[in-house]
Amino acid sequence: MTIIRPAGYVAVEYPAVAIAQHALSIVAGLALLATVLSVARPVGRSPLGYDST
Repeated sequence: MTIIRPAGYVAVEYPAVAIAQHALSIVAGLALLATVLSVARPVGRSPLGYDST
């Protein structure tokens, strides 16, 4: 979120808080992606959906 003042751009939040929130969202996104991939493609199954034996 930003506020435009006559003097120029001023960020509303503290830079450290913005960086922490960004890092947290990246970690949460990666965890969600890993969960979805592990459910959608279980270990030991062929990526094509059939066994090669």
